[in-house]
Amino acid sequence: MAIRDLRDYLVSLEAAGELRRIDQEVDWRLEAGAIAARANETGAPAPLMARIKADSTGAALLGSPLGFSSVSGRKH
Repeated sequence: MAIRDLRDYLVSLEAAGELRRIDQEVDWRLEAGAIAARANETGAPAPLMARIKADSTGAALLGSPLGFSSVSGRKH
């Protein structure tokens, strides 16, 4: 499958088990960076944070989209 845009990339990540959706509310100032850093440090799939505190636009945050996950067996 050709990746044409970010949506295609997210579908590919999810299909490969390389994306973890976080539906719990996340504070963009206090938690989002820590979640992304921890995912990168531990080899967890890229976190997609769907509920951002105090955001009314429906935006999501994707952390560590190019990190190496233990799901794929790739190492740092």
